[in-house]
Amino acid sequence: MVYVTSGEGATSEGEFFEALNWAARERLPVLFAIQNNGYAISVPQYIQTASSIHRIANGFGVPSFPVDGTWFESIHRAVVPAIERIPRGEGARPRGG
Repeated sequence: MVYVTSGEGATSEGEFFEALNWAARERLPVLFAIQNNGYAISVPQYIQTASSIHRIANGFGVPSFPVDGTWFESIHRAVVPAIERIPRGEGARPRGG
């Protein structure tokens, strides 16, 4: 399994979309964790992107969900089941697949 972490500003870059596409198409065991602090590449997030950050992955068939990273319990409730799904091949689903 691969763990990828970045900030929400990186989600506006082409490489992020390419990574999501490859992960979905090849059904790769990848967990993307995106920290959203409200600023993306020195501007407020709402100026950087028109979408909620956690919704971007949905277009590629990659399950996503927002998590309050300041509370351990919310992280544990969301991330542990996601990590358990990945090795079973229950992560990304390519469209039409």
